[in-house]
Amino acid sequence: MNKALAKPLHLIKATGAVEIKANEDLPLSARRLFDHLLAHAYPRMKEVWDKAQRAGEIARLQAQEAHESPIEQERSVRKTMRKVLADGQEHAIPMVAIRRYAAEARDGYEDDNSFRLKTALTGLQRVLVQFDYLQSDGTKWESTQLLGPSRIEDGVLHYTFQLPLMEKLIEPALYSYISLRVVYQCDSKYTLILYQVLKRYADRNAAEPYWQISAAELRDLLGCSDKLKDWKDFRRTALNPAIEEIGQIAEFSVDLSEVRQGRGRGGGKVISVVFYIRKKGTTEAAETARALDRPKGQRRAARKKPLNSEAQAALAFLNSADSSKRIAWAKRAEALGVKVPVAAAARENLARWVPSVASAIVEEEGLHP
Repeated sequence: MNKALAKPLHLIKATGAVEIKANEDLPLSARRLFDHLLAHAYPRMKEVWDKAQRAGEIARLQAQEAHESPIEQERSVRKTMRKVLADGQEHAIPMVAIRRYAAEARDGYEDDNSFRLKTALTGLQRVLVQFDYLQSDGTKWESTQLLGPSRIEDGVLHYTFQLPLMEKLIEPALYSYISLRVVYQCDSKYTLILYQVLKRYADRNAAEPYWQISAAELRDLLGCSDKLKDWKDFRRTALNPAIEEIGQIAEFSVDLSEVRQGRGRGGGKVISVVFYIRKKGTTEAAETARALDRPKGQRRAARKKPLNSEAQAALAFLNSADSSKRIAWAKRAEALGVKVPVAAAARENLARWVPSVASAIVEEEGLHP
């Protein structure tokens, strides 16, 4: 194996890091890069953390011998630990290692142009994150920069995690063992976010692991507070494809159950959801591993389903419609959160996005599939 590719295939990610809520939407490429940088830095960060803890214990003993008050003792310990941790803030990784690993994981070619990486890096630096967003008591809140000062010298990326963030990333609480290989296979940010959260529940020693979250919190976590406002659109565009893809590439599968309240269409408003996690057996897990070894295009084709009657009707309608109607529906799809291609209204591009909004087209245009 190329030494540049000898990267850790797994990332131990603290609960707080998994449940990041950013002040702006993070694209899939930026989330992948952050996970890769964290995986590379984690061994050294953990080593420095252990060293800081030992130094903190010594500082505590010295403070006790000096008859300091409990508050003063904690201050001494904190000051000592932060001084040691400061030495573990900066990390370095060859740019070629990131490009080659990403290309290999995605079955693509290496991108020699660093423009995309630099764009992702500066994007991460603009993000402020809130920690402990899903704490049950709702009292803990902290905000910090996701990626600190960074520079590229002689083909090597030097990057830093700010001290408050670093402490959260290596905090010895509940960890999730995340596969970087799976991270790079995710086709959407919704899949990536759900995989990272559900993975830590799948890792628990429970017969029937599950995760329950309110509908509002789930929307926030997936970056859909201001889009896909209709639950049916949110589930069809974000949740269902993500759950299906997780079943294809992860070592567990997921079923979703809605909790409704009140009287209304479909049994009332969805107020929360429960994700039931099923760990795959040996045979099924082995098949998933083999699937990850196949080119990504083959996996997409394998899980691509025939168009249903609604999609066929919607495509037929827009194919025969004038350009203004096609443009209007392309804008509507984008507003609903569907990723539409350039020149989306062109007839040759309709099949790439129309199936995602077929139900709405059929209903609003009065079609009969």
